[in-house]
Amino acid sequence: TDSSTGNPKRWLWDFGDGSTSTEQNPVHTYTLEGTYTVTLTVDNAATESKVKRENYISTRPPETIIVPDDHSLIQEAVDAARPGSLIRVRYGYYPEKVTIDKKLTLIGESNQDGQKPIIDAQFTGTPVNIIADGVLMDNFTLTGAWSSTSIRPAIAVRGSYAHVRNSWIFENYAAI
Repeated sequence: TDSSTGNPKRWLWDFGDGSTSTEQNPVHTYTLEGTYTVTLTVDNAATESKVKRENYISTRPPETIIVPDDHSLIQEAVDAARPGSLIRVRYGYYPEKVTIDKKLTLIGESNQDGQKPIIDAQFTGTPVNIIADGVLMDNFTLTGAWSSTSIRPAIAVRGSYAHVRNSWIFENYAAI
């Protein structure tokens, strides 16, 4: 984001991947994994200024994380995941609350009897909070939000375009 002073009239961004922009605050998507140097050149009627940030942007592809193989808890996997990653959760009991704060896909893997992984908030709050856009959550059992003194849903969605499907919700005050 440009924070130039001196009333610049022109901007030239060099994103280090062969792409440039003359917008003041452009949005750029890197298509290849790598580390990039970003340069901003601004000028006005009197002078030109240049700021170069070496190795400023680093991109890595999404990853697949398996719970409990890679992380014992779902929240640990969410915290470690890069945006766009896939988290596969094997059947099991997970006594925790999960907050999803980046675009992720969480897929629960059923056991041979069709039982889904269980996320149990143990009556301490909402089992799943989705605060990021573009989250997909599929094939879970959500429980433990019930309270006699407050209204707690099994899932609280604050992000846009969240998809929750094929999940069982029980022993909660409300569903979503």
